[in-house]
Amino acid sequence: LISFDLHPNLLLIALSGIIFAIGLQLSHSFYMLLFFTEHFGATPAQVSVIMVIHRFTLALPLLIVSQFKLTNLKAWYIAGLVAQGTVIAASALLPWLWVSAGVWLLHDLIGAGIWLPIQSTLIQQYSRDETRGLEVGKVLAWGGIGSVAGPLAAGYLANAATTLPFLASGLLVLLSAVPLCWLKLAPAAEAAKEPAAAG
Repeated sequence: LISFDLHPNLLLIALSGIIFAIGLQLSHSFYMLLFFTEHFGATPAQVSVIMVIHRFTLALPLLIVSQFKLTNLKAWYIAGLVAQGTVIAASALLPWLWVSAGVWLLHDLIGAGIWLPIQSTLIQQYSRDETRGLEVGKVLAWGGIGSVAGPLAAGYLANAATTLPFLASGLLVLLSAVPLCWLKLAPAAEAAKEPAAAG
């Protein structure tokens, strides 16, 4: 896990993944439910509707995105993270439950549903054939480690203001796009037409 003998693109994706995981877990850990109940006074039934829609908004674009002949995967990868971070942060600033929830629910539909298959494709393409399983696991594990800090930070931020975890979540997801600006994709990767669906 602590060996950095990876392709430079994989190191950048891993760094992005750490920042992203910390940010995502600010709004996707225990606080995902508490935000809507504590900040808006939502009932358990209302929150359950939001959570059901949340699952659909990730599944649908994952099924659709592989049908598009995407070019410039780097740009799409970055744009997806920017879109995701923007709507998560915006949802913290809106004063009405269903408007805030509606904006927040866009984060997978126009964010992760697009960049997640691209990320999976690039990790596979830049892993060495003989150690692909190890390298894929290593890149994803760093993101997993990053997710440990998110719930802890959410608890502290929520003590200051109920909107802070969601706002910080969106800003960190936006920040996770920055390392990807240094990706150097080979022409074959850049022109990949069918990003592999995320597992």
